Amino acid sequence: MRKEQIEAAQNLTAAFPESDDAVYLLGLVYNEQGDSIAAIKEWKRSLQLDVTRADANDSLGYALLLRDDYEKAEAYFRRALELDATLATANFRLATTLVHEGKMREAISILEKAASLSAEGHRLLGEAYQSSKEYEKAKASYETAIKLKPDLSEACYGLSKVHTQLGDRDKAAESFEKFSALKKQKEEEARNTRANYDTLGMTRRSVAQTHTDVGRVYMIQQRAKEAEALWLRAAMLDSSNALCRLQLAVLCHQTRRYQDALRYYLEVAQIDPSDALVQLNVGRVSVKLNLMAQAEAAFKKVVELAPDRPEGHAALAQVREMLAQKK
Repeated sequence: MRKEQIEAAQNLTAAFPESDDAVYLLGLVYNEQGDSIAAIKEWKRSLQLDVTRADANDSLGYALLLRDDYEKAEAYFRRALELDATLATANFRLATTLVHEGKMREAISILEKAASLSAEGHRLLGEAYQSSKEYEKAKASYETAIKLKPDLSEACYGLSKVHTQLGDRDKAAESFEKFSALKKQKEEEARNTRANYDTLGMTRRSVAQTHTDVGRVYMIQQRAKEAEALWLRAAMLDSSNALCRLQLAVLCHQTRRYQDALRYYLEVAQIDPSDALVQLNVGRVSVKLNLMAQAEAAFKKVVELAPDRPEGHAALAQVREMLAQKK
């Protein structure tokens, strides 16, 4: 199945060698399969085709960060953020790289300016403050990280060290005890995960995601037949893949295969019942198929999920008028 995955991406680049999307995607597949050297090569090639790809710069930076090549990783992350300042992964990864380089003040500046931080982001900020001997700020950051993610053992460990540096031995002992308990719990969970690891299931989901992404590029290149075949394969491989089903639904809707479109929209709605746009399309296709009761139920759901969207109210009123005329 891994061979199928890599062949799908390689066939795409063979068909469209000048497509930066295809080349970048091939890099993702190589990386997914553990070949970071080949991935780096493809991501660099995607940048030769389109220098404005923030995602390629971010991916290259992360691959180099994992190889401890901090100077080059920093350059790629900075370029990614020049292209897309909202790229949260690049912000966090750049700060991580700077901490590894000992550039604590720069890391602090980046994290402080972030619009929002995850628990890991606050933990990293705490680490940077701690290294800069700003212990009260470090304490506050670690506490915020723990509030956001109570089982973040690394933040508990950092907090225990900060309490020690602030001279509060009781709180230091309390935080270290919590860290030790969480560490033991995580080790047990890791053993259980390894014992019950569903290798085949993970592989099927990974291959399905690749087929979904490769299909999207084929569709961009106006090769709908190839795209549909890949999305059908993805749907067969992974029952939880909503995106391939949504792509199939849209394609069937556009080509007036309303019965198939409805089936795929309903499958997506089952995977994610909170998507108002999917419910809207369920209603629209149901109207095409003269399934008025189903259409009314779908439009009701749209109004419930997105009361501020006028399309739902308008569609519901229209279908109710049509039902009234039939009586």
